[in-house]
Amino acid sequence: MNLAATRWRAPAVLYPVGRSAVLAAGCGSIAFGGLLALGYWVAQGAWRHPWWVVGAVFATWSVVVALALRFWRALPTGDLHWGGAHWELKSAGRSVDGACLCVHADLQRFMLVRLESADQPPCWLWLERRAHPERWNDLRRAVYSRAETAGTNMPLDPSPPAG
Repeated sequence: MNLAATRWRAPAVLYPVGRSAVLAAGCGSIAFGGLLALGYWVAQGAWRHPWWVVGAVFATWSVVVALALRFWRALPTGDLHWGGAHWELKSAGRSVDGACLCVHADLQRFMLVRLESADQPPCWLWLERRAHPERWNDLRRAVYSRAETAGTNMPLDPSPPAG
């Protein structure tokens, strides 16, 4: 059997998404580490710099922490669905249909992805294996599969798979 000619389909999958305690703890740890580093900098003589430099450094840290908190709070909760042709997100605050998914970080048990739709702004999602361990492998197969054209089992890209 020629494996290069065999086309496999990722199964349809429905996967829960939401705000992650792990992501919140990671961001909080980084923010706290940054605050400790700033405290050490001040203790080592930051007072020798002009006051506005010290203020700008602390203001920058504050803005970055606020942006991280805003990002985490904006993460949608609901269900991510792959049906073979496109992705759908159904959540209480937002619904995205006919979208494609871009992987930005794949850490095996966690994934940071961006859901893009032609008529809506991009939506960031943090996916975790522990949200539904039984469906995690199905989700990963769907994330890395190609969408199919309507009515066929052929991928949108007609080029043969790499051998």
